[in-house]
Formats: sequence, structure tokens, C-alpha cells
Amino acid sequence: MGDGGRWVILARGYGRNPRFLLLSETGERRKATPDELGALPKHLGKLALEEPVRSSDQGYLEAASIVLRAWTPEGPGRPIEEDEPAELTVAACPDLDDHLHWLSRSRRAAKDLRSLERRRTRINDDVVKRFTSRMAVLSELGYVKRWDLSDKGRSLRRVYSELDLVLTEAVESSILEGLSAPEFAAVVSMFTFEPRKSDGEGAILVGTVAERFEQIVKVWENVSSTEERRRVPMSRMPDSGFAPLAYGWVSGASLDDLFGDDGFAAGDFVRNCRQLLDLMRQIRDGFPSLAPVAAAAINSTDRGIVAVGGRA
Repeated sequence: MGDGGRWVILARGYGRNPRFLLLSETGERRKATPDELGALPKHLGKLALEEPVRSSDQGYLEAASIVLRAWTPEGPGRPIEEDEPAELTVAACPDLDDHLHWLSRSRRAAKDLRSLERRRTRINDDVVKRFTSRMAVLSELGYVKRWDLSDKGRSLRRVYSELDLVLTEAVESSILEGLSAPEFAAVVSMFTFEPRKSDGEGAILVGTVAERFEQIVKVWENVSSTEERRRVPMSRMPDSGFAPLAYGWVSGASLDDLFGDDGFAAGDFVRNCRQLLDLMRQIRDGFPSLAPVAAAAINSTDRGIVAVGGRA
């Protein structure tokens, strides 16, 4: 290190400017950073020391200094700045800043990955809970037994509706049996129609349609109470607001008969009729006993302005 003596490195710290633990030929021990090694330090070579290195053991240090005094370098040595960085210190690496940058990014990525893993676990737990709750509802209502579908369960598979469970329960309770085509359309509309706040109070029903609506409400109460008990989002209540219009249209009434000059109401009517048609087709295809009346109701609904742009 420019002082005429030789030193051996016993230990090295880490970081951008690590400290070395040095031992001289005379047994002096000192600590220094790379910047404190002197103006003209030279790397003379490598010296094998007894392992493990016991840098706090005075007897070990004395023995190591004797080995150092007896050691003969292979050459005159070379300036440290010309040596291989890996042989000296991490701090000497010319790309240290770049390495530290990528190390920091790697640590952040590992932290983000752990966070995503925890989030995925929570999401999976929520999915499992929701699935288990939904299965409990289906099991209690008789749609599944363990992993097997009952006849009701196979019927439910054919219905794609927000109120599919309530509708299937209504079908299983024979609420849709024994109806004329206009009555059938009116009752099925209770499962598709959703009133807006501006629609006001629901329609007044009479006769068979009114009786079936009361029965459907009881079915809904049973289903929704089961869902509530099992902590599943409750099905919305069926609404009878469109039933008189569906009944009148399937019975052969015209738009003028139903709305007069109210064009806006007529446009909303067409949208609701197409939703009704879709569900009646599902019932026709999924429940053979209801196919004849469903087909008749479909034919009487899918006419005029409702048929324009609709599915045949």
C-alpha cells in the first residue's frame, strides 16, 4: 500500500464501499475502505490461510502474519485498478449502479408478486365461498345432490334468465300449466319485465293472471329467503307491470289499441316483447309439457312491429 510492507485481506464487507480487515507482516490489524488503501496499492497475489479465518483470535493473527512474512509473490504485482473487479470488491465494478438498479427492480417485483399472491388467495377464497353458498341453495331446493343434477337441475340448465331459479320453481309448481296463450305470455312477462322509477305503480291484474302472480310471489319468497339464509344475493321480485300489455298484444290488440299516439311507449313495448320472446322460446325448448302453449304465445307475440328486426 505504498508503505513498504505487505498486507493480507482477512475479511471484506459488502456494499458500494466495503471495509477490508487487513493484517500486516508485523501482526498489525486494521480496517480500511478501498479509498483508504493508499495512492498506489498493488495486488501481489493470493495467500492461502488456515480456515476458518479467526480474525479475533490473537494466536491465529500471529500465525497468519508469520505465513505472510514467509510468503513469496510470483511477480512484482500489478496496480489494483488493473485487476479483475470480481477479485477485489463489488464496489470496483464499473456497472455497479446498473446492477443496483436492477437489484432494486427485482426486489420490487418480488414484493409485487407476493402482494398478487395474497390477493389471488383472497379472491379464490371469495369464489369458493360464493360457489359453496350457491351450491347450498341449489341443494336445499332440490336441484343437486352432491355433484349430481336432479330432473329440476337439468331443467334449470336450459333457462338463461336473471330469475331462472324462480322461473324453474314456478314451472315445477305447475304455475304455468293450464293457461291460454295470452295468459301464458302475461305470466312469463313477470320474469322479464323490470320497471323504471318513472313507471309508477304496477298494473292491476284480474282473473287467472292475478292468481298466478300471487303464486309466483310465494315461490319468489321461498327462493329469496333460502338465498338470504345462505348469504347469496337475493333474486329480484318478479313484476307484473307488463302483463296487461303482453296479454292484450297476444290477444290480437294493435299498437293504437294499447298506446294510442304514445310513440315512446310503443318503442319500449317492442324491447320488452323481444325479451319476452326470448324467454318463451327457452321455455318451449326446455319444458316439453309447456311447448304447445309457449309456441302459440310466441307466434302471436312475434308479429307486426315486434317482428321487424327480430328473430324468426
